[in-house]
Amino acid sequence: MDAKLTQQESKQLHDALLEAFPSAGALEQAIYYQFGEHLPKIIGDISSFSLNELVYKVIQWAEASGQTTEMIEAARKVNPGNLKLHQFANLYEIKLLNPTTTLSVSKRALTPQLRKMLIQALLKMPLIDTFDYRRSLTIGIPYTESLMRSPHDARTDLEMIIDQLSDLGRLKSGRWPLLIIIDNALAHMKSSSTEKELQRVQQKIAERYEKYGESEFDSKR
Repeated sequence: MDAKLTQQESKQLHDALLEAFPSAGALEQAIYYQFGEHLPKIIGDISSFSLNELVYKVIQWAEASGQTTEMIEAARKVNPGNLKLHQFANLYEIKLLNPTTTLSVSKRALTPQLRKMLIQALLKMPLIDTFDYRRSLTIGIPYTESLMRSPHDARTDLEMIIDQLSDLGRLKSGRWPLLIIIDNALAHMKSSSTEKELQRVQQKIAERYEKYGESEFDSKR
């Protein structure tokens, strides 16, 4: 069963496909190998669209027809060496296999304000500019080697980590990835104002996960 792409995931997949298939012919080949259909039959006259528009329409078609998984797999088969596409495919597989609650819980729990507070608190940590240090924050979360990262910009990297892990929802272990991130951060810290700030953010996020997780559960009983 497919999982509906979020807006961010659609953008990530769009970027990955553009990099993996730099021409309409290459994209058409991937579609044909998997579905036995020529691209014009699926989305119309391809000569009237730019490559950017073609990729967008292919993603729309895959989502509408419930074939997102097959389309991603087709692209990966045709271009198995593309790192960005490989990373996205792995993340999408994690999303299919690991969450036990719906994405709506994660989206309602992590408000834009809480997201901003979390990023600001993490940016105050010692050594946060070091990529390996930021990677240590994901210990205990499965498959994080597949996350799309920004090695040289701490803020962008943290934003990417938080958004992708939030999109995964609750793990099979019952834990929320963002709370694991905060636990790992707190384990590195001694008593300080930043530690207290992180603890306050952690409590707020945990309360909202509990609130919306419970409401989601109640609505299904």
